Amino acid sequence: MKKKITVIGDVMIDWYLHGESSRISPEAPVPVVNFKESKFQLGGAANVANNLKHLEIEPFLIGAIGNDHFGSLLKEHLKAEKIKFNLLTEKSFQTICKQRLMSSNQQLARIDYEKYFHGSKLTNLFNTFIKNIAKTDLIIVSDYGKGTIFNARKLIQSAKKLKKKILIDPKGKDFTKYKGANLITPNKAEFENIMGKVGSKRDLANKAKKMLEHLNLESLIVTLGSQGMYVLTKSNKKIIGDFINAYPQEVFDVSGAGDTTISALGAALSEGNDIFSAAEFANLAASISVSKLGTSTVSKNEVASLVASKGNKEQVIVFTNGCFDIIHSGHLDLLKEARSYGDKLIVGLNSDKSVSKLKGPERPIIGQSERKKILSALKFVDEVIIFNEENPLKLIKKLKPSILVKGADYAKEQVIGGEFVESYGGEIKLVKLTKGKSSSKIINKLS
Repeated sequence: MKKKITVIGDVMIDWYLHGESSRISPEAPVPVVNFKESKFQLGGAANVANNLKHLEIEPFLIGAIGNDHFGSLLKEHLKAEKIKFNLLTEKSFQTICKQRLMSSNQQLARIDYEKYFHGSKLTNLFNTFIKNIAKTDLIIVSDYGKGTIFNARKLIQSAKKLKKKILIDPKGKDFTKYKGANLITPNKAEFENIMGKVGSKRDLANKAKKMLEHLNLESLIVTLGSQGMYVLTKSNKKIIGDFINAYPQEVFDVSGAGDTTISALGAALSEGNDIFSAAEFANLAASISVSKLGTSTVSKNEVASLVASKGNKEQVIVFTNGCFDIIHSGHLDLLKEARSYGDKLIVGLNSDKSVSKLKGPERPIIGQSERKKILSALKFVDEVIIFNEENPLKLIKKLKPSILVKGADYAKEQVIGGEFVESYGGEIKLVKLTKGKSSSKIINKLS
């Protein structure tokens, strides 16, 4: 069953105008942009909810919008992503929109459509929050300082009463309003705004400890951009901290990186991970986010692929794939032999959507989460990555395995990704199949 996370905060819509520019205007020293396309994406707390959805969490979004076009667009996009929400419409409020003019992957200008309002007008917002958090596993507060989070202390107290973890992406010059939260995640600029300029790693660690103690936090994570993050937490009456290095990626756009970080932390913590494991996961997710253009989401599979590619450089990586719908002894024999060819076996697993395309609308019999769980429990399987495409070529190109394994019912030239793997010196191994063993045969017998 998917974990449930309540997200409350400043919702917004991001509007991207893409075009090409090759000359300067004769009217003023500004570029002339030939418009190509317009795109809307979920932003702020709505982007947090969208990231959670893509991380296989069930989010519930609480926020406020105006009675306007941008508010309607925001709701349409949430419905399209199948995100549950309760957005209060306030007539005096303008739905926040950030319009960005883009050319050649560069941001030329940004226009903000917003009007600050005091969230105390939204009495029903807090009632919705109280009603919902009893059914949630964790709470994320996405505070962009736009007025929705007018009483963070009240939110924290309510969460504590119900013993729910509350994570906050903070904003502003007064962090005392976040006192008692389980975790806050300021970036370096936000942290320095409160604690003063940071001179060294030791200085950062000392100032972080002061903040943790002063605000009575369980944990504190300071995100440091290209330098990674600093994680500090209370553990067995001790305070322990560690720096986590950023994973090197080409940076295209930092918009929404904080949303991805808090989402990934929430997802990992709700599933029982400790703070350091959750931070490692969030660090990888954020590094993927900044490699994409615009406010973007990151999936578990993307993080798993990045983790796998990190470990692939010195190991002999073996890859095989399949639907594995009703796992039988033939599957076990193939996987066991595949693992014997190298140091690590990665299994590409067709998603439910992918299986339906290949096998028909009645399949799969067993859902992707269960199939992944069963495969992951096998001692000779090191990692399972779900893919949505009909074949695993895209995943194979990401992982670059040393050895590609398929059943001997295939000819080498028929193996998807075989030509690519052989192009850099990899091998294709065809494993003899166990006679009479087939998921389709088992399903036919049962029907």
